[in-house]
Amino acid sequence: MPTTHLPYPREELYRQGPQRSFSGQALGEIAFPLGGIGTGTVSLGGRGQLRDWEIFNRPGKGVTLPYTFFAIWAQARGGQPIARVLESRLQPPYARADGLASAEQAGLPRLDSATFQGEYPFARIAFADKRLPLQVDLEAFNPMVPLDAELSGMPVAIFMWKLHNPGPAPVDATLAFSLANVCGYDGVTLLDRNASTRMLGKCLNTWIQTPGVAGIAMTTEKYAPDHPNFGSLAVATPWPDLTYALRWKRAGWFDAIQSFWDDFADGRLRDEPTPDRSPDGQIDYGTLGLRVRIHPS
Repeated sequence: MPTTHLPYPREELYRQGPQRSFSGQALGEIAFPLGGIGTGTVSLGGRGQLRDWEIFNRPGKGVTLPYTFFAIWAQARGGQPIARVLESRLQPPYARADGLASAEQAGLPRLDSATFQGEYPFARIAFADKRLPLQVDLEAFNPMVPLDAELSGMPVAIFMWKLHNPGPAPVDATLAFSLANVCGYDGVTLLDRNASTRMLGKCLNTWIQTPGVAGIAMTTEKYAPDHPNFGSLAVATPWPDLTYALRWKRAGWFDAIQSFWDDFADGRLRDEPTPDRSPDGQIDYGTLGLRVRIHPS
């Protein structure tokens, strides 16, 4: 039988070494898919942003959801509070006809830098910021259990955040995730900063609390459950100390994101559990925050 020629020496193919790390401009080329087998994916970008939402029964490279991001608020005892989007800074090129998009939180402060490592199904990002009184690391993954199709096919992405306090004083912190209720979206139509399209709206965000888990369930009353556009989203956590906003201020221009950021300035949200269906053609944004006090270590 003919001998197969290997493009690399066998020793190199089987050699185990340190996992590669990416930083700086290389982060702009990273999109790490998260999602169960056969359920679609959302990709974690190298900076920590969520991109390429492919959960609408079609390819979705380049699809982003408006105002969907992680953020952190922190205050060391005796210090000033600080809030940051949990991403490293936006990268060039900044060549857009109408400037950077507000729906990508372009006007909000971010962390100084990030270092990314990927080893499917795990993605890891170490963030750094000279002003934040905490060290922040993220491990994101999806269920992947060999030979177990049911567990491996769960339509979820899991984000585990590690906060470390290297300073001399306790730090109070809130880690929050904001999600746009785009139930009814077709995965193609351009979502502008107000996400005002005829296919969206009449969305409903509901606070759900059960033993062991709590969060925001999102759906739409615009479509019947058997309609192709019908769907649901959820953000949930087992963390016990929570704060949340079922919906931001319903406003145009940049008022919605501004009202949320002002509300987040003290690390607490409104905690109003009453659901309220959005008007037709308008969606809501919900935020779930996890509160914690971290002592020096």
